[in-house]
Amino acid sequence: MEYDLQEKLSETLQMVMKSPKRSIVCEEQLQLDLAWELKKFFGNDAEIYLEYAVSGQGKRRYYDIVIESESELIPIELKFKTKAVEGYEYSNHAAQDLGRYDFWRDVERIESFGKKFGRKFKNGYAILVTNDTPYWNRSGEGRLYEQFSTKDQRTLSAGIVLKWRKGYNEQSVGKNRCQDITINGDYTLNWTDVTSPDGGAYFRALILEVK
Repeated sequence: MEYDLQEKLSETLQMVMKSPKRSIVCEEQLQLDLAWELKKFFGNDAEIYLEYAVSGQGKRRYYDIVIESESELIPIELKFKTKAVEGYEYSNHAAQDLGRYDFWRDVERIESFGKKFGRKFKNGYAILVTNDTPYWNRSGEGRLYEQFSTKDQRTLSAGIVLKWRKGYNEQSVGKNRCQDITINGDYTLNWTDVTSPDGGAYFRALILEVK
């Protein structure tokens, strides 16, 4: 089967988010719907797993979605960050600095999928879906999260180490988010619309191919 998976993921997210049957209001719902649509797309050509567990080097990790196609595994990590909108049931997540950190942690986790856990890794995708505009239009210059920016068109070079600016502490970012993140690939961030910008529930998605 010939396909562009990144394009297919974008199309599927648009279809799921625009579905007239129900509104997506939480990450678990989006994860399930995305996996279901991917299974319909691949049919018997691939297996789709939710919360796929891998073990290695004394660690055990879970990946949101894994596609197994032709003996190769494609992990997908998904984040769904919302702000409250009148007339909709979206939670007001806020804490965009932590959301940005978590996105880059997902990238690092996908990069380690083959290296640390010895899986037949082809590539993977880190996905961030949000209606919270600072994620794509603020660079964070001068702020604690500056190096974790997810601004549209940002470029990163292999080997960069992302870390909080001086002034953070465990109380402000949480114990599990104090660790620096090393990025091993070259990346450019390209946000795309997944719902219409003329409505109050305008969502965009960042779909980053990770190798």
